[in-house]
Amino acid sequence: MPVVAGKRAVWNRVVWRLLRSGASLEARTRFGARMRVRFPDTIQSYVYFFGVWEPAITKYLTATLAPGDTVIDIGANVGYDTLLAAHCVGAGGRVYAIEASPTVFGLLRENLALNDAGCVETFNAAVCAEVGLVPVFLHDARNLGGTTIVPAIASRCGAVLEAVVAGRPLTEIVPTDAILSARIIKIDVEGAEYQVVRGFQD
Repeated sequence: MPVVAGKRAVWNRVVWRLLRSGASLEARTRFGARMRVRFPDTIQSYVYFFGVWEPAITKYLTATLAPGDTVIDIGANVGYDTLLAAHCVGAGGRVYAIEASPTVFGLLRENLALNDAGCVETFNAAVCAEVGLVPVFLHDARNLGGTTIVPAIASRCGAVLEAVVAGRPLTEIVPTDAILSARIIKIDVEGAEYQVVRGFQD
């Protein structure tokens, strides 16, 4: 009972206050990357308290990637997976990080700037089936990872129109040889995965 009460006190007096505060602090991941995190976003808060996001995927990427590999991160968000990939592939590898939201893209670039991530190339674009202009719907501060380019999903989750950005097939963003040689192509685009894969047909 005292242990449970102590945990509750820490949660209410420390953790919950941080989550509600909107504070911006620096965190360090378990693989050594620095990240500027902003509460109350779920991913960033988790990284701050535990140093990791999605442990199973983190373990898979760490076990699969090797120095010199190429990785394409579609829906890079604030950069956790991008930084992990950069750590794994090293200076001799290449990471292409693509993020549609201008707001989230700015946070991605900020996190890359905190680290020696010279192997990363970034793109503020939406990966789609064809060239065109694409609306980006920004989720609220509690879940920036819920940002989407799919209007129906945006209306269900309460995301609001942030911007209209360039939409292009992956082959018009990343060099074809990089796509063909990529060890991993990660796609996390909140319901727009089919559009991304359709663009591979060309």
